[in-house]
Amino acid sequence: MAEMGTLAQLDAVIAGCHERGMRIILDLVVNHTSDQHAWFRRALADPDGPYGPYYILVPPDPDHPERPPNNWESAFTGSAWRWLPEIERWVLHLFAPGQPDLNWENPRVREEVADLCRWWFARGIDGFRMDVINFISKPPDLPDGHALIGDMLQVTGVEHYFYGPRLHEFLRELRARAFDLPGQEPKLMVGETPGIGVETGRLLTGADRGELDLIFSFDHLESGGHTRFEDYRYDLEWYKRYLIDYEARLGPNDWLTLFFENHDNPRMISKVDPNPEHRRALGKLLGTLLLTMRGTPFIYQGQELAAVNQPFERLDELRDVEAHRRFRTLVEQGASEEEAWAQVLASTRDHARAPIAWDASPAGGFTTGTPWLASRVDPGYSVAEQQRDPDSVLNHYRRLLALRRGSRALRFGEVEFVEPERAGCFAWVRRDAAEAFLVELNLTDQPLECPPSRPAARLVLASHAAHQEGTLAPYESRVSRLTAPE
Repeated sequence: MAEMGTLAQLDAVIAGCHERGMRIILDLVVNHTSDQHAWFRRALADPDGPYGPYYILVPPDPDHPERPPNNWESAFTGSAWRWLPEIERWVLHLFAPGQPDLNWENPRVREEVADLCRWWFARGIDGFRMDVINFISKPPDLPDGHALIGDMLQVTGVEHYFYGPRLHEFLRELRARAFDLPGQEPKLMVGETPGIGVETGRLLTGADRGELDLIFSFDHLESGGHTRFEDYRYDLEWYKRYLIDYEARLGPNDWLTLFFENHDNPRMISKVDPNPEHRRALGKLLGTLLLTMRGTPFIYQGQELAAVNQPFERLDELRDVEAHRRFRTLVEQGASEEEAWAQVLASTRDHARAPIAWDASPAGGFTTGTPWLASRVDPGYSVAEQQRDPDSVLNHYRRLLALRRGSRALRFGEVEFVEPERAGCFAWVRRDAAEAFLVELNLTDQPLECPPSRPAARLVLASHAAHQEGTLAPYESRVSRLTAPE
């Protein structure tokens, strides 16, 4: 793809990162391929040849040729099966019809994946973020999904493959064949694992299990039983209790990932509180939480600028295939176009895929041409403007990162939650043998009484220039150094 640049340019990026003491990981999508991929084109040309078994191709039932092999649904709505008339087979696609799933039961597929990983590692890549990697193992008999589970999770059949029968085996094999080779530095395996939960997540990432290093589990991205497709206000108090419970269940072999956003979800500031008055404070609060909590933080592009959802007005402004498919499905099921659009606008992934604003020009400095996706440039929230503003969200993130980088306690120290029953207030201490920090957050849009001040606490970083003793302003965050570890 010419628009993605050349391998020589990528080599320069890798070398530039390494010269600066950074590591670089790429996205690895091996649950499925494009239907334009050479493997799939060869499978279509000869489904009984060597590449047919690379995919899950199923002949029709002679008695019911029009019926798919089972009732599994795509994550993007509709059946997870596509009929291929040219070869008279059904092909499984858990996502878009143009994304057929690979057949990991085939050992040749697993060796192909290991080989491509080794190829990238030889170029200097340091690891991979592994797209929906927990979906790679499907039961060979492809049983129907339970209707009740399908109704609850909105994807029928997911219980059979979100934690498939050979998942652990496949991950251990891939690590041994590509990520942990003798005489080479181990490479990072970060798995995107929707629906996994705490305990099964621990089985996938335990340091002694030889599988993944970290996972992205999405259970915390919607609060109180809501889904991404609802327009509601996210409850930070719910997230506080979720995080406290999660940390309490981790053992010495476990480690947590911390994130609020990625390319598949709307912006968190818009979900928590879309009031522009609170945008800056809330952006700083979320950054403070990510970069001082125990775990490995992941910052998605735009968070450091307090990016919010885009004011899309029409479906044709969106490029998100999921949004278009959901809109059509909702209308076919009887929703009005206004109702369907309201749900799509609340949930579209394009909120996070719009180019970030590098400057205040009409295209945000992203291009001199027409960007692939339109985005609004809000005054004061471009990179150029925030670089010049010492009180900006961007500069708050930079101070947080510098503080974290210089502190072993903030990177690896234990966490002790302070008065967790105090509603609206989220406070904790991070400590190791040499130092300790107290972090205090107001999770609400109202002034809030703080926990009693700790002796010898010295403020080192705050979201608000003015401080009121004993009170946190709406969405205020503070980090204090405790001069003597307690």
